[in-house]
Amino acid sequence: MRYFIPLEFYYGLVIFLIVWYVLSFTPAGQKALVIGQSREVARLTGVRVDRQRSWAFIIGAAIAGVAGIAYAATNGTVDPTAGSALILPAYAAVSLAAADRPPIPPPTITSRFLIATAPGQAPALRPRWRACARARSGTR
Repeated sequence: MRYFIPLEFYYGLVIFLIVWYVLSFTPAGQKALVIGQSREVARLTGVRVDRQRSWAFIIGAAIAGVAGIAYAATNGTVDPTAGSALILPAYAAVSLAAADRPPIPPPTITSRFLIATAPGQAPALRPRWRACARARSGTR
């Protein structure tokens, strides 16, 4: 049995690298981080807070749309309850990412991304776990 990383993982990794680059090395990213620290301070320094926040929500919605399209393309169908199993890992990843201030270095967020996507790999690995358990117990 071959194990592989789904294509959606690579899509997510590319999006992550783009967002990380934008937040770390561009003026728009620095403004977004300042707004996240304190809206009032950002407004007093001349940052257009409402405009930046609007763009943040628009970009976030676009990324969610790409994720939805990738999910639908993988499963071939979508129903209203399709993402309910994905909610807890997503909240866990967001909570872990929000725990660190100032911005998170790439290795930390990459490990959190892997942790958040690992539950999807569990069904593919179950046969191997069963074989290991049988080998240890001496049964077939």
